[in-house]
Amino acid sequence: MKDWPLNLILIIFAAILQTTIMHYFSIKFGIANIILCVFVILLFFKYRKIALLWVVVGGIILDLLSSSPAGLYFFGFLIIYLAIAQFLKNTDLEEILALLVLEVLASLVFDIFFLIYLRIWGQIIPINIFLNLAIFDGILNIILTIFIYLLVIFFQKRFSRRRKNQIFLASYIK
Repeated sequence: MKDWPLNLILIIFAAILQTTIMHYFSIKFGIANIILCVFVILLFFKYRKIALLWVVVGGIILDLLSSSPAGLYFFGFLIIYLAIAQFLKNTDLEEILALLVLEVLASLVFDIFFLIYLRIWGQIIPINIFLNLAIFDGILNIILTIFIYLLVIFFQKRFSRRRKNQIFLASYIK
């Protein structure tokens, strides 16, 4: 958990992007959720503590920056985190297809939580808008997850090669 300052900066940046720019990329009420995608990817790669940091801090910041009822993002993310962390504790998934299925399920669970949470607060969403929201949230979250996944793989390979080269050069110096 030594990378928490960098993750904190990334969470703040992602939350600001989520609330200011992502609505320009919406399709029929569906908006990709950056923080949801990132913490599901972190859970998939077994970074549970960092994923929890993204859930807690990202959920609180999104709740403060958005006009939704208090706690919507925090509690929704926390429920999804607990369910996926428990599921991944007992399984060992490595395929990107499994990650995409997890992302679609997480998006659907968040949308259902969104519908129930708004109904508790007295706001009712028509079913046709909810279906558009659920379908297009899932599609946009898959696209964003693939993009983030490819970035993670690229940087993992880049930094692992650099470390191998440093180790390789250090062995010749001795």
